[in-house]
Amino acid sequence: MTLGNMVPFGTHHSRPLTLRHFGDLSSEMDRLFDGFLADRQVGKGLNVALDIGETEKSYLIHAEVPGLDEKNIHLELNDGILELSGAFDKQEEAEGESWHKRERRTGSFTRRLKLPEDADTKKVNAILKNGVLEVEIEKSKAKKDANRTIKIKTS
Repeated sequence: MTLGNMVPFGTHHSRPLTLRHFGDLSSEMDRLFDGFLADRQVGKGLNVALDIGETEKSYLIHAEVPGLDEKNIHLELNDGILELSGAFDKQEEAEGESWHKRERRTGSFTRRLKLPEDADTKKVNAILKNGVLEVEIEKSKAKKDANRTIKIKTS
């Protein structure tokens, strides 16, 4: 045991903050908000960026899906879980083409969001506009439906 450990409250509390402390803070914030629009990415697929927000009357989810059309996106509600999935097509090389670098993504993705208790699953609208899927779920006191597929419209 060192002398520093014997000092009441220790002197280790006066050390400067490190990046580890910010990671701990981030983890605590994530834990605090777990359950409310909790997001679960499934498997090792692509990560699709989401913005999640709300207004007084509804919840808003915006998903970045550039280059996809509504046929390649699936949106479904099951037991209070909103599941967004889809696939970016593989880029085929034409005969005689040789690419030096490929940065556009290919493959599938799945994201699941646990909806809050006051989400009205009967009033869900989804619209695909300029590579962004905009989902709006109205708030209500009514109980959630068990399962449902949501039709995606184009602008």
